[in-house]
Amino acid sequence: MQQERLRSIADSILSADVYRWQDVSDPWAPVKRVWGLAVSSIERLREQNPAAYRILFWSLVVVLLVIVAHTIWVAMQTMYGGAARTLDGVTPARTTVRDAMWYRREADRLAAAGKYAEAIQLDFVRLMLDFDARKLTAFHPSKTPGEYVREARIQPAQRGALRGLVNVMYAHVYAGVRADAQSWALWRERASTEHYAVAH
Repeated sequence: MQQERLRSIADSILSADVYRWQDVSDPWAPVKRVWGLAVSSIERLREQNPAAYRILFWSLVVVLLVIVAHTIWVAMQTMYGGAARTLDGVTPARTTVRDAMWYRREADRLAAAGKYAEAIQLDFVRLMLDFDARKLTAFHPSKTPGEYVREARIQPAQRGALRGLVNVMYAHVYAGVRADAQSWALWRERASTEHYAVAH
């Protein structure tokens, strides 16, 4: 009686879903079947026709070596392609040194083309590079014209003149005030570096 009761309890436990046998599908099963078929076919070929097996083996080795060589060739072309183009006669572009003289020439070129507002803007950069060369300020492209006015080591009256230059530039570049040959000539006269001296 006790034994039957234990068997009943065991059957009820084992009949639960967690103990139910289920086939687990293997997603790699088709690949494994094909691989096993290929290995068994090659093994049969080795036993039945050793000469054909050797031909197949060395053919696969050659294919593998060709793939490796092609991979190395592509990698070398990618890494050294730029250098090879330079050796073939294509010279890399030179970086132009944009010093005060470059900005002066570019401003003159724009003014000659009638682009006075753009010329004024570039000539202000030229003036600040001249200031930097004379240790009147430290040039940096990220600085605003207002920062240059505040930081320049010049006389108070000259600071007012520099602030006036900045206002003229802002009027022509940002406020839409028309610039012409006369305003350009006046700007160039007022933006001469010689008008500014180190504050003592």
